[in-house]
Formats: sequence, structure tokens, C-alpha cells
Amino acid sequence: MSPRTPLLRPDRYFTTHEVNFVRVMAIVGLLIVAGPVTVYGVGWILSDRVDGTVMVDNPDRPPDFVCDDGFHSDMYDEEACDRPKEIKQNVDQVLWSAIEKLVGPALLAFPILLLIIGLLLHTGSWLADGDGGVFPAFAVAAWGMLPMLLSIVVMLPLLWLSLDSYTILSTQSLGTAIDPIMNQLEALERVTPVVTILTGVWGGIIWRYGLEHQRHIPAASARLTAGTTALIVVLLGLLS
Repeated sequence: MSPRTPLLRPDRYFTTHEVNFVRVMAIVGLLIVAGPVTVYGVGWILSDRVDGTVMVDNPDRPPDFVCDDGFHSDMYDEEACDRPKEIKQNVDQVLWSAIEKLVGPALLAFPILLLIIGLLLHTGSWLADGDGGVFPAFAVAAWGMLPMLLSIVVMLPLLWLSLDSYTILSTQSLGTAIDPIMNQLEALERVTPVVTILTGVWGGIIWRYGLEHQRHIPAASARLTAGTTALIVVLLGLLS
């Protein structure tokens, strides 16, 4: 029986299937929403595990260079310098404010990575006299990114299991409050590089057979192009 996806048997899949536009667009849709889903997932886990209040800079007080250094500017109300320099704020409010700022960049993260991978695969297969145009290379790139999405499904529950409930004291600043949380994540930080390497290798195998059968290039050229691309992706993941 022919496999329905190239995740487990990419050699058989790409031998018996041509790239399907609808399926590829569905994968692209998943890649677009994966970033925000990851950010909101991390936000939900942190809000579930962490509570309390933290000391943050008072947004209604002018900056220190106005209040402490005597800098005069019509942009700031100097009388507001009498207000407290820091105020207490619920950690959930601080957390979700930060999460909202990350959603936009997260929305673009996987599409940009798809563009980079697609260009690398297309260029490598073009140099090997591949045929079929640009679309097969980007379709193969999208299929090979599915293991990254599966890793998110694995890592989010691991994050939830790694964190114990933690209450931040009202006297703590945001910087000192984060330290105990980061200490709890040490075990997960050791797992993350392994997952990055495994998903990179898995994706590289999919790209290798996809290029060979969809761009019709020699196996050696497919291995070189896919392996180089996978190495770049892994290095980007380890350095990010």
C-alpha cells in the first residue's frame, strides 16, 4: 500500500506520488499558524504554572534621564517624577503583554524558513540539472518541515511537565523572578538540541528523496543538496 505522506517512507511516497498543490498549501497553512500557536502555547503554560506579582517600571513616570539627570523636554511631564519608579503588576499581565509582542514575528518565522529552505533546495537541484520548475522544490521543502511541527507537539507537553507551580513574591523584580523558572528548565534545555538535530536529519531524508524523484536529479546530488540544507537548518536551530 502506498504511503499517504513522506514522513515514514519518503522513498516510496515520492516514487508513486506527484506533488499535490492542495496538500502543499495545507502544509503551508500549518506552518503559518505554527509560530503563533507555539507562542500562545508557551504563554498558556507559563500563566498556568506561574502566579504572583512583580515589580516593573512605572509607565506613567518619565525616564530616569528626565527625573534624575535634569534633562528637560516638552515630551515629558516633570511633575510626574514624584510618582513611584516601580509599581506592582500581576505576572499574567506582564506575561501576556510580552506574548502579544512575539506573535507577529512568530507568524513570519516558519514562512521565512520555508522560503530559505525552498531556495536552497531549488538552487542545489538546479545546479544538478533538475527539472520541474520551482514548485516541486518548495513542495519538497514544505514536506520536510513537518517534523519541526511534530517537535512542537512534543516539546510543549514537555515544557508543561518540566515546570512546577511557582509563586513570585511581590518584592521581586522581573529579572530575579525568572531565574528559578529557568533553573527548572535545565533538563528541557538539554533535550532541545537533540530534538533539533533529529528533526533536521528527518527533514533532510525527506528532502533527499523528494529532490531525487520530484526534481529528477542523481541520488548523489540529492544527498548533497538535502544534507547541506539540513545542516544549515540544524545550525540555525542550535544558534537561535
